Amino acid sequence: MKHAAWLVAVVVVAVLVSAQPIGMAAFQGGSGTPEDPILIGSCLQLQDMNNNLSASYALANDIDCSDTVNWNDGAGFVPIGSYTVAFAGVFDGRGHAITGLFIYRPAAGIMGLFAKNGNVIRNVRLIDVDVTGYGGVGGLAAVNGALIERVSVSGSVSGVFATIGGVVGQNYFGTIRNSYAAVRVDGSTYVGGLVGEAMGGPADGSVRDSYATGKVTGHCAGGLVGANSAGQAPIFNSYATGVVIYVETGYGTPSAIGGLVGCNVNYDGPAFSVFDSYWDVESSELPTGHGGIGKTTTEMHQQATFQNWDFVNVWTIKEGQGYPKLRWETPPDTVPPVVTVPASSVTDATSAAGAVIVYAASALDDVDGTLTPACAPASGSAFPVGATTVTCTATDAHGNTGSASFTITVLAPAQMTANLVTAVTSIGFQQGANLLQAALTELKGGRVTTACNQMGAFTNQVQAQAGKKLSAAQASQLLQAAARVKTVIGCR
Repeated sequence: MKHAAWLVAVVVVAVLVSAQPIGMAAFQGGSGTPEDPILIGSCLQLQDMNNNLSASYALANDIDCSDTVNWNDGAGFVPIGSYTVAFAGVFDGRGHAITGLFIYRPAAGIMGLFAKNGNVIRNVRLIDVDVTGYGGVGGLAAVNGALIERVSVSGSVSGVFATIGGVVGQNYFGTIRNSYAAVRVDGSTYVGGLVGEAMGGPADGSVRDSYATGKVTGHCAGGLVGANSAGQAPIFNSYATGVVIYVETGYGTPSAIGGLVGCNVNYDGPAFSVFDSYWDVESSELPTGHGGIGKTTTEMHQQATFQNWDFVNVWTIKEGQGYPKLRWETPPDTVPPVVTVPASSVTDATSAAGAVIVYAASALDDVDGTLTPACAPASGSAFPVGATTVTCTATDAHGNTGSASFTITVLAPAQMTANLVTAVTSIGFQQGANLLQAALTELKGGRVTTACNQMGAFTNQVQAQAGKKLSAAQASQLLQAAARVKTVIGCR
């Protein structure tokens, strides 16, 4: 199989500019086996991985590498490993982030956090990288010859020459899966949002279940992969949305760009294949491409577009609202919905059975938005005399349940009458208060007929004093309250 001739040259340059780590830093622990990896807690410790490229490592916490802009006289971080001596251990980010990685070596090739991956890199997020090299440049790795999974890169990656990618410059018979890039990528040729150049790969996909969203500029430039060359490098279940801009550089052929793949350079291997993969013809500003299927933005926001994709275990989508996302991007939803209910309240009975109560409750979930809670007793139910607790619950799509309760107290006739006694006394209507107190005594004694007679006498007295001792408004309120008591206790 033929290999890009320029890569030999940039490897030589990379060796010449290699430098020892700027300092030594004690690691956080671990013996270096995959089961007991060396723990990295700082950017200096990350740099010191160069002292043992066969050990396994894991991030102990998020790593701030923003000071690398000041390292090595402005050249920044020294890539881990080299093209000739790849990283051979397991690197597990454990979901942590590396922020602010800076590399500036425009005259040197094989630039990235890793020069070459020869085993496994997984579970790491690179945020706001700024990586510049000559050729063979990637945000995570210059060359991948093994497995990269569940990684993301954001920021900018640029190269003077060829094979420049948001995550990997050259995927050399390796696999990249469940990963994405939101990187601006600039180069001369073989420039891709995720991978600059794909050279062969396993039958189940050199790129699988991955996507890229960044702007890509170059010759033979693609939203996801710049160039597919030297054999079958299949792409499965992936997509791209970034703008792709063609720049004539005079380097090589063919001169092409594509929404998903920029160009196919099939040296002496089998044909190139793309399966169930797509690009956005609107956001990329490209109606045509070299592999994949172009779709409108509206179509790219619909699950039905993505044929044979696993939306149970791998992908998720908010229908009609955005592009698919990898499930690992969002931590598992463990937060229950917030249920909002009315404050507890007290109300008069409207019949001997109690009162019909109407209320409103709502629920809001961080992920699923507005939900409708289930409440018991339901709004519009007949509430008996006494205190009743209403409980409202709402369950989101991930099975998290939130609840809230409030109390409705329906007053009995005796309490309604006692409250009326207090109200009448407070406005100085003592004659009315005496009649109500007499009615209350009869109610408590179970003598309903006599209580009704006293309530009738109270009603007559209020009507007689309307506009005299009582204002019209006061009289109206007292008559309504007395009527409710009489209705509840069954007065004729």
